[in-house]
Amino acid sequence: MPKRLVICLDGTWNSPARESERDDGDKVFKPSNVLKLARAVKPIDDCTGALRFEGQPAAGDRVTIDTRSYVFRTAGDLAADEVMIGETPKESLKNLRFAINARRQRKPRYGAATRRHETVGARPVAGDRSLLEIFSRAPGGGAYPFVVETTFDAGTWCSRHEIARRASALGLDPTLGIPQIVYYDIGVGALRKFKGTWNKFHRFVDKNLGGARGAGFEGNVEDAYGFLCLNYCQGDEIYLFGFSRGAASARSLSHFIDWMGGVLPARDAYWTPRYFDAFLAGESFDGARSKIHDELLDQAKRGGAAPDKAAKKAAERLGTVLPATIRFLGVWDTVLALGGDRDPRHLKPRPAGCVERACQALAVDEARSDFEPRIWDGPAHDRQRLEQCWFAGVHTSIGGGYVHDGLANTPLRWILEAARSLGLGLDDDFLEAYPAYALDQLYPSYKVRYRIWDWVRGRNGVRKIRVSADAGLTLHPSVMERLTAEPDGETHPRFELYRPKNLLRFLARQGDLEAFLATIPGLAADLELSDEVRRAIARAR
Repeated sequence: MPKRLVICLDGTWNSPARESERDDGDKVFKPSNVLKLARAVKPIDDCTGALRFEGQPAAGDRVTIDTRSYVFRTAGDLAADEVMIGETPKESLKNLRFAINARRQRKPRYGAATRRHETVGARPVAGDRSLLEIFSRAPGGGAYPFVVETTFDAGTWCSRHEIARRASALGLDPTLGIPQIVYYDIGVGALRKFKGTWNKFHRFVDKNLGGARGAGFEGNVEDAYGFLCLNYCQGDEIYLFGFSRGAASARSLSHFIDWMGGVLPARDAYWTPRYFDAFLAGESFDGARSKIHDELLDQAKRGGAAPDKAAKKAAERLGTVLPATIRFLGVWDTVLALGGDRDPRHLKPRPAGCVERACQALAVDEARSDFEPRIWDGPAHDRQRLEQCWFAGVHTSIGGGYVHDGLANTPLRWILEAARSLGLGLDDDFLEAYPAYALDQLYPSYKVRYRIWDWVRGRNGVRKIRVSADAGLTLHPSVMERLTAEPDGETHPRFELYRPKNLLRFLARQGDLEAFLATIPGLAADLELSDEVRRAIARAR
């Protein structure tokens, strides 16, 4: 059965054990968005439901599944966007299953009812011919949760629990869920404190060389690929997530998978270091594979094998590569400062070609020059979907890690919804503990030591806000919501007036501000800029 492999790579100094004291004195954990996501992924994604036909449908009755409408009508009475089901329960069940499943014919048997539903499958439940089970398609994935509505008396929508009870009574297992396996890696420099001199020394080195200088970065990428080697089977879905340097790790891993052409099976995983070294050195995959093959061939010949047997033995030891694509790559504020020529080896101006959809959340208010964001220039090819979005907050406000994390939960949910739309099953009950709050506290990150260090080096890390259709780069509506909000100590006790100069300068560059605001996806139509906000924008010109 196909499964989903979810790789979560955290940022520098981020650890599951991080905790801090809240305003009321209680100590709370400060999970990053990567850790929240890792814990929200359900072990089994059970996306099963049922539609039960209880009587004769009337003409015009309909059922909507994932926004596609199926209507009980005759073929001659169909509108352009409608699909015929049938005029009796038996025929309806047969036709709806036919319409949803992938069955295209040159001469459609049911007219318009032969149109395929891309994300949902259906099958009858044995022992109850009036019951239709609707489920997530695999391995292509499906939308979750299903949007299913019924507006007719002849049918009722059954919850997953109800169909489980009914099928259980019939001795069936209706919920063939999709396994989801999570790999989580703490950020570099994030080792926990343990007793003992050598543990303390180990943590000191990791914190100062790993956290500050990126030591161990390549090892994290190689370890994540090793997890894929041990778990990946052809047809599985791969989801990658990362924050900060963990985002850079996820992007580097995606490029390595693309360079490899897939994933080594477990029996051939011992070649991973050789291939990864070649990848870091800028060699081609074919060149690296040819070198390994020649070495194996020489070894076989020195062992006395005949040329044909030596070639066969070398090919067997060389192994194969399982083709793989990355269904989703979601990152929060990619930064990478390794020094020298290491950065370009890991971060490219476009996502890896094997990535189907990529999303990146970016921080408007980060000003430290060492935290320069790595923004993609555009998609790798026409079939790749790329989305990047600016959010209010500094680097950690975007990736999570502060006590008050309402700001971080906004980009968290933005990326989660994108992943969910491709099929990733998430625990909504768990995520309820992390509500998005656009007016939450904005913590300062550009402290005195960073200001002095940037001044000494003559650097300015204030981010230049821009949007780009080619790069899928937009402004999130929560930024404008925060900009237009007024401080109110009772309603929003941690909110202060929000007037970031880089955002105001960006808005001042827009020739027609009203026309630009109309292009922001999801921005409330009734949002109005106060006179004070307009004056602040005008002064920024």
